[in-house]
Amino acid sequence: GIYTGTVAGGPFALDAVLWYPMYFASSNIFRYGAPTAWLSAVLADSTEYDPWAVGRNVNFLDNHDNGRFMGFQSGADGDDAKLRAALTWQHTSLGIPLVYYGTEQEFDGGGDPWNREDMWDGQWDFGPSEGDNFDMTTPMFRHVRRLNELRAAFPALRRGAQDDIASSGGAGLYAYYRRLPGEETVLVGVNTDTTPRVLGFDPDVPAGPLVDGVSGRSFDVPASGPVSLQMGGLTAA
Repeated sequence: GIYTGTVAGGPFALDAVLWYPMYFASSNIFRYGAPTAWLSAVLADSTEYDPWAVGRNVNFLDNHDNGRFMGFQSGADGDDAKLRAALTWQHTSLGIPLVYYGTEQEFDGGGDPWNREDMWDGQWDFGPSEGDNFDMTTPMFRHVRRLNELRAAFPALRRGAQDDIASSGGAGLYAYYRRLPGEETVLVGVNTDTTPRVLGFDPDVPAGPLVDGVSGRSFDVPASGPVSLQMGGLTAA
């Protein structure tokens, strides 16, 4: 955090940085099933950054310096359910999401330089990157597009505060609210376990239908009392 704002005590430095502590935590959580409580712990440490940077640090799942999320022997090798869950968290959690080219096409290269595959047909193609791959119809591309539509529709996902309401000591549930005064509150739930889990919570949203922006499913929120939502394995809503 010393490179953000005036934390180092000198002139204003950077508005934000690549959020590597969150990268290491999320990588272990969504690839290997580490405790989802680690995400809450990294958020709690965000006070180490200049207040200007909080909410502006860049969330990423992979990039040119790190192996692909779905890379060979990465813990998510070829597992598109893990990638979908991770992308949903990335686009709805605090921070600015950065999608490395090819992630939306499920590229699976390893460490540098194997993570620099050609998007179009070229001389550095292998596995899913073989041939031309700028395909706007693939399921993962459409999932990323839907997540960006949700960010555009709900300002709380872009600028709102985050309030964690559930986490696990292992693979399992992670849930949080995104709130921005004057705007709709967004509830996000993620299940990193391969088995279904039930998310129980006291709703902080108006009574009535609660619509899952990803799947389109609708849930009824009562006027009072707790709510239980069934979440399938490796899903997010």
